[in-house]
Amino acid sequence: FVGVTANKSITLMNASVVASQDAAAQSMMLQDYLEAGVEGVTADNLAAVNYAVEQAADGAAGTNPDLASLVAQANAAISALTNATDANALTVDQFAAAGVKGVTVENLAIASASVVAASADDKDSVPDLQTIAEKASALSIIKGYSEGVSGAAVPTAVDYAAAGITHYDSAGTATTISARNIEAINQVMQVSYTDGFTVTDSSSVQAILDSDTAGATSGVKYVSRLGAIEKIAHYASGTETANAPTAADYDAAGIAGVYDSSNNGAVAGTPNNIQAVNMAVRADLAGYMDANTTAEIQVAVSRGRITHYANTNGLDDQATPAPLAAALVPTVADYANVGVTEIYDGSSLVAIDGSNVEQVNDLMAMRYVGDPDTNGDATVDGSDNGRIDVINNATDAATNETNLNYAGTVNTVAEIQNAVAKAMGDKADADDATFGLRVEALDKINAFITAIDGLADKAAYDTYIADSANASAIPTAADYNAAG
Repeated sequence: FVGVTANKSITLMNASVVASQDAAAQSMMLQDYLEAGVEGVTADNLAAVNYAVEQAADGAAGTNPDLASLVAQANAAISALTNATDANALTVDQFAAAGVKGVTVENLAIASASVVAASADDKDSVPDLQTIAEKASALSIIKGYSEGVSGAAVPTAVDYAAAGITHYDSAGTATTISARNIEAINQVMQVSYTDGFTVTDSSSVQAILDSDTAGATSGVKYVSRLGAIEKIAHYASGTETANAPTAADYDAAGIAGVYDSSNNGAVAGTPNNIQAVNMAVRADLAGYMDANTTAEIQVAVSRGRITHYANTNGLDDQATPAPLAAALVPTVADYANVGVTEIYDGSSLVAIDGSNVEQVNDLMAMRYVGDPDTNGDATVDGSDNGRIDVINNATDAATNETNLNYAGTVNTVAEIQNAVAKAMGDKADADDATFGLRVEALDKINAFITAIDGLADKAAYDTYIADSANASAIPTAADYNAAG
């Protein structure tokens, strides 16, 4: 090593043992090679040369001729990548030999395809190849998540930026991808996979996020979905109070069950619950970040649908009330969205399904909405709303307005859950033994009907009622109120 002094990074001693040193200590600077008189090392191949030196066997990097041979080896490894024409033939080891870090089995396919597809000017140095590899790593994360690969990392806005994708609808609104919309972006990518799209490079991802053509399988228009979610999220946060979402906006966002005067969804008649839904969205979703996914919005919408049904007693607002349009009646999915999935059927808790959801809706429709008839005049007179209890007699007047303890408002998810738990599920004591008051009362009334159905006449009925042994089986005013 002519001209090499003891304080330089490459000396005869450390060059001969470099292969056994820690990787962080092995990487030499360009100046080190120049001062050691090693020719052919440049910024374009430095990382590859360092890798070759690091991997060299003991004694194989101890002289300038040895190092010159390793430089040639590094250049050959770089050339193998830059001149490759078959992406399937490249390996992880080839990238490593060229000094490119971060290429793994998981991202090899994208990295290889990206290298082969790159122009000569974009891959003529190790730094260029490293940039391609880093983009491939980010693309691999996006690809794995969009395809639902088990254990796949959730892409962040940083990953999209590293992959060269910074906006959706790049030719239109050019909305920046950020922490505010990344969940919706990722959901759209997953939907796109079901529509037959796959992530191969940056342009393939950008094409998905710029598309507003209905997906072949999902029917989703990606840009419209992202834009609709953003509009609803802004409305929920209170930043755009004048620009209230329409039923069409909810539909574009993937939300079910919202209707307005435009008759969104081509449902028969003119069902309309847009006001109730928008009120629920504004009330339940505290800010933009609480309303920036389809799932979050759907919970608030389902709550609004149930509240709307309950507060109208299941009737429309016409002069001669009729049942609400079928499209506005809460569904099994609505109750599941607010965490209500089971009811007591008289013997056990069972799942809410198409066979019994009507019972839950009946509970909502028959609720007492508003305040009790405090002055007993049975009219709305300013002091109260004239609510009348089902049973009102002298012997029960003191308690009949409170014994229906599942009555009251259902203006929140928690209130809906509580009402169903008390009326048709495990009671408020939550001991998994005492079940809903409504079902218990209905069962008691049903048993009483069965018992008296076989009696011969009124005299037999009177005898049955008078028998103290039957006292506990005879429904009280409280039972009828509890049953609704």
